Order: sequence, then structure tokens, then C-alpha cells
Amino acid sequence: IPWTSYYSSGHASKQAVVDLVRESLRLEPSPAQGSGALTPRDERNVRRSRVGLWLMGAFCCVFLAIGARMLAKEQRRLSIFQPVAATVMSTRVDEHSDSDGSTYEPVVVYRYRVADRSYTASRVTPLRESRSGSWASRVVGRYAVGNTYTAYYDPENPADAYLLRSRSVIPWAFVAFSVVGLAFIAVGIRGTREMTRMAYRARPVAR
Repeated sequence: IPWTSYYSSGHASKQAVVDLVRESLRLEPSPAQGSGALTPRDERNVRRSRVGLWLMGAFCCVFLAIGARMLAKEQRRLSIFQPVAATVMSTRVDEHSDSDGSTYEPVVVYRYRVADRSYTASRVTPLRESRSGSWASRVVGRYAVGNTYTAYYDPENPADAYLLRSRSVIPWAFVAFSVVGLAFIAVGIRGTREMTRMAYRARPVAR
């Protein structure tokens, strides 16, 4: 016999029908009205939600560590790399494709000398970046083949160098995403703890 939706007064009679149906279907008993007590299924769902939040928190921490490492690497290259005259030999834009689409990396091949030794490098920015095609084209357009520009090399490893002295938004995007995610996760974990605490308080004391 299908259930028929209707509205009427009298909570007790309706609750009695629901309790009989739940007993017939071997479902868990309903918590007392207004008690806030959780059923065993609710408690399992809360535990699963909490585990999911902790896993998401770990994921955000990994992103935060990646962003922090990129920021540290960028800061080192901006602070200790030394200037040197470099001659541009060629320019191009490389395309990188995957299942999410394509990104484009500016590549400028240049030659420079450190301590009477010649080096060739191709990295443009302190961090190797791949973005939109228009961005890569603008970066490459700043350099003409045969002209001389200022490059920056690592005194400890002269073969490591870059051309464009600028900061990237990518590390900050990693950090911002992680911080916002961790804030939401912290709120969620606090909410599940508060729900569990109130539910335990609402449970009747065994006599």
C-alpha cells in the first residue's frame, strides 16, 4: 500500500505509525523528538565525514607544501642570482597538452659567459611556467634574436639561469587555495565535533 501524503495535527499518532514502520522494516529506531540524539547510522556518517575532511586537509597540506617550496625556490633565485650579459640565439613557444587542455611555455635560448666559460640556457622566468598562448607570445616577443639582454645565473651553479626577473602568481595560487581549503575544513571538523558533543549530551542517562 503506497504512502499517501497528507497533513494533520497530532504528532504522537504520526510518530507511532513511523515507529511501527521502522520496526517492520528493521530500521534503526527514531531518536526522541527534540533530543538531538544521533542514530547509529548518523554516527557512522559523522565519522565518515570527519575522515573525509581529514583526508581533504592532508591534500591541502600537500598543496601548501608545494606552494611554499616554489616560493622559497623563487625567492632564492631572485635574491642571490647574479646578473650577466646574455645574447639571444632563438625564441619559440612550446605547447604542453594533457587531458585538461593545452598550456604554452615561452622558450628563449641564450648564451652567456661566466669565468671565461660559455653557458647556454633557455629558462625565461625564475620558475619554469606554462600558461596561456597569449602570455607566452608576449614574453617571447620581448626578446629579439641576436640582441643582448641581462640574464641572471646561480653563482653556485652557473649553468642555472633565467632572463625575466619577475615573480610568479602560481606559488601564491597554491598557497591561497590551500589556506582557504584548510579554513573550510577546520570549520567542518569543528561542526562535526560540536554535533557529536551535543548528541552525547542529549542521550538519556541509563538507570
